[in-house]
Amino acid sequence: MSKHEPIAEMAERLSDAYSTERYRGGWAPAIRALRAAGLDDRQVEAVIRSKWARWAADEHGSYDNVPARALVEFVAKQSPQSLRDLTDESFSGAQQ
Repeated sequence: MSKHEPIAEMAERLSDAYSTERYRGGWAPAIRALRAAGLDDRQVEAVIRSKWARWAADEHGSYDNVPARALVEFVAKQSPQSLRDLTDESFSGAQQ
C-alpha cells in the first residue's frame, strides 16, 4: 500500500490549480473524497490539475461553492482508461 501525502500539504501544493477558487473548502475535501473513491495520489493530482475539475464545476452549475462530491461524480462518469490516460499525460509533461 502506498503512503499518502498529508491532505493539508497536498491541498496547499495544489492551491495553484486552475479551479481552486471554485471548490468549497479548497482541495482538502476533494482530496479526501477522491481518495475514498479509490484514486491514488497521482490520479488525485491529475484530476485536480486538469480540465476535469473545471468541467465538474461547470456541470454543478455554480461558479463557486462547488462541493467535492461534484468532482467525484464527474470522475465516476469517466472510463478507467480515460483516468489512466489523464494521469499518464499529467506526469509525462504533455499538456491537457
